[in-house]
Amino acid sequence: MDAQPTMRKLPRCASRNAAGAAAAALCLLVLGGCSPGTGPADGETATKRVETFGSDAVRVTLTIEPSRVRLDRNVEVTIVSDAPEAYTVDLPSLDDRLTGFTVTGAYDAENIRHEGRIRRTRHIQLAPTLSDEYRIAPMAITYSGGWLATEPIVLEARAIGRADDGDEVSDIEGPKWIYPPFRTTLKYLFVVLVIAALAVWVRHMTTRVRQQMEAARLAPHELAMQELAALLARRLPENDQIKAFYLELTMIVRRYIERAHHVRAPEQTTQEFLDAVSRDPRFAPDIVVKLQAFLESADLVKYAAFEPTGDAVDQATRTARDYIETDAQQARAA
Repeated sequence: MDAQPTMRKLPRCASRNAAGAAAAALCLLVLGGCSPGTGPADGETATKRVETFGSDAVRVTLTIEPSRVRLDRNVEVTIVSDAPEAYTVDLPSLDDRLTGFTVTGAYDAENIRHEGRIRRTRHIQLAPTLSDEYRIAPMAITYSGGWLATEPIVLEARAIGRADDGDEVSDIEGPKWIYPPFRTTLKYLFVVLVIAALAVWVRHMTTRVRQQMEAARLAPHELAMQELAALLARRLPENDQIKAFYLELTMIVRRYIERAHHVRAPEQTTQEFLDAVSRDPRFAPDIVVKLQAFLESADLVKYAAFEPTGDAVDQATRTARDYIETDAQQARAA
């Protein structure tokens, strides 16, 4: 009679044990999925710390995994009590017993009965916070007819990336260049081009101002002679640019007259200029005749497509030079 009930209880007990184990495994998977930091990383050996309190009648075991705290890993605390079936054991929640941790989850596994004793299990997930100390304070675990106290547990903090617990450390690589985005590169290129353009403009303006300052210190005939030398150095007639040569040659003479005699020669037509100097007593009649011949022959080249010979070009150059030098000598003698 006693054997039959016993045979019925054993399958029920085994079924409950299997169901409890399955439920515990499912809860661990759920908590692990909700907390990315739970459990050791690949290749890391997570050590456990096991503390046992109580006596043969009532025993309490605390398992802490991993035993060293890292800010990027959760810590799982498992509290297991083993007591006779007649005892009611209250397992603590740890809510007010922690330093450096916050509770992120907790669940109780199904009780396991075996040979007149009950094993109660509570799993608690802890998230480390930045702290000087990581500690689980003493807890009072009450049961029917008494209570027992645990010892304080202080956990060692472990730096992230520290080479211990079997971790392999690779060589530290040097800095790597990260190319900027294409739009950023275009912005930098645009800024560089703007700065280069400004530099060229500033240099050009500086050169121009310096030339103007140097020209202001020169006498009108000295400046005209410099302009004539620069024109001849360009060798325009040899490069079939006769019209451009005559245009610049006449402008050199006109600018000299404007600087030396304050006659606005560059803005006037040839006839307007000749009418103005013929009435000016500073210009002798023979000088006016030479200027008229010089300017009218240049107009033939500039506007009538006249092709002068090499001798005519040389003669025009000598005429311009002789006029400037003679006029300057007369101005100094006066």
